[in-house]
Amino acid sequence: MDRRLPRDEDGLAPDRGLSVAVRPRALRPAIAPDARSGRFVERRVFVDAPPEAVWRALVDPSHGARLVPEAGLGESLSTTWPAAGSQRRAVQRLGLLREAGRATSVEARPGTTFWIRVESPSVRTDWTWRLDPVAGGTRVVHVAAVSAPGPLAALLIRLGRRDLGTLVDDHLSALSRHLTDLRREADSAA
Repeated sequence: MDRRLPRDEDGLAPDRGLSVAVRPRALRPAIAPDARSGRFVERRVFVDAPPEAVWRALVDPSHGARLVPEAGLGESLSTTWPAAGSQRRAVQRLGLLREAGRATSVEARPGTTFWIRVESPSVRTDWTWRLDPVAGGTRVVHVAAVSAPGPLAALLIRLGRRDLGTLVDDHLSALSRHLTDLRREADSAA
């Protein structure tokens, strides 16, 4: 390190600790701002279906309970679901925790992104799917984040003995199975 540089130009923080490199926004995962504490999981999978078909499967209200059972999506509170800002009733089911809440569509871009936030009195979860067309199919990037500020809620979630990575893997498996079932139905009808 060159000691001749002034403090503010030598790349170190004012307290002389190491500086932090910030990743460009395009490379950051689409997660909730407070989930950067380490309680988030990102998984990727290739699905042999176009992004539009994957999008339709994700936002279809009749299949929401099967694709994301932890969110417990119920009736729509607005007629514009899945448009950003629209809401549905929800029941958080994480570990031993069961709480009524609301699911809000934070971002809904057909064929590219779907992000829902489920908020209940003691837990907030974010479930994000990013769809990228790749090699005649779709790469699905699924990010999940959990924020449980209270110690009781955190304990109830941990007692369920299923980690967030397993839940995300289950979501992606359910999505793949659902798309395969839809393809079989279309092939048998043809």
